[in-house]
Amino acid sequence: MLEAFERELDCHAGETSPDGSVTLRTIECLGGCGWGTIVAVDGRYRTGVKPDEAPRIVAEVRG
Repeated sequence: MLEAFERELDCHAGETSPDGSVTLRTIECLGGCGWGTIVAVDGRYRTGVKPDEAPRIVAEVRG
């Protein structure tokens, strides 16, 4: 997942996308081992996320 978001955002974890719209961060645990992969966007958790969903998620965030 991280690599999919890095490709989509053209930045690495800990950086902000070149357009300044998104900062990509990693965390060690969201407490949902049974629902992996979990992605948190603006405090909202998404469960069962697959790498091919990264473009759609990024588009939603950029709105």
